[in-house]
Amino acid sequence: MNYRGHVLVVEDDMIIADLIDQILSFESFRVSHVVDGRSAVAFVVAQPPDLVLMDLMLPVISGIEASRQIKMHSSLIVAATPIVAMSAGVNLRAAAGDLPVEGVLAKPFDIDELLATVKVHMRAPGSGHLPRRC
Repeated sequence: MNYRGHVLVVEDDMIIADLIDQILSFESFRVSHVVDGRSAVAFVVAQPPDLVLMDLMLPVISGIEASRQIKMHSSLIVAATPIVAMSAGVNLRAAAGDLPVEGVLAKPFDIDELLATVKVHMRAPGSGHLPRRC
């Protein structure tokens, strides 16, 4: 199958993670999933995806700290991995400038908003380059 890109979903709520997985898989994205910030950092370092959808309220280390660790990584490919923050408990739009992310997605979100956000922030699949704009 030809994928449109690889998205890592970092979400500890399995209902939300499964929903995102179903939507993106239907749209021909390859989707991987981890449930905590530490696992997210390890995944991105080992296999940088084309986009990370990162919940901010995570166990082990927060999504904010995981995003910081990714952005400060010594590998430019890892550090350039685009990250979109997701949260229901934080006013993301107001805090966006203080977060180490390229975009925000407030929960709850609708399918069209999820897909538009992914398309805007996704880097070219497998490129290891900076995000492309659609």
